[in-house]
Amino acid sequence: MTISKELLDELLNGVKNADDLLGDQGLMKELKVRLMERMLGAELTEHLGYELDTQWLSTCKGLWLKWQTNSRTGLR
Repeated sequence: MTISKELLDELLNGVKNADDLLGDQGLMKELKVRLMERMLGAELTEHLGYELDTQWLSTCKGLWLKWQTNSRTGLR
C-alpha cells in the first residue's frame, strides 16, 4: 500500500515539533492505537461472525460505570 502525498500532508498538518509527532499525545501514538483497535475489531468480527454494535457497547459501558460509582458510594 502506498500513502499518498496528500494523505501524508493531512496527517502532518498539526505537527509543529518532534513531540507532536513522537510524544505521548503525538501522531504516531494515535496512529498506533487506532490501527490496533481496527485490527482487534476485525479479528473479533471474524471470530464472532458478525460486527458488534458499538453504540450498544457504549451504552453498556456507561451503565456499568454508573453502577460501579453507585455501589462505591452506596447510592442506588
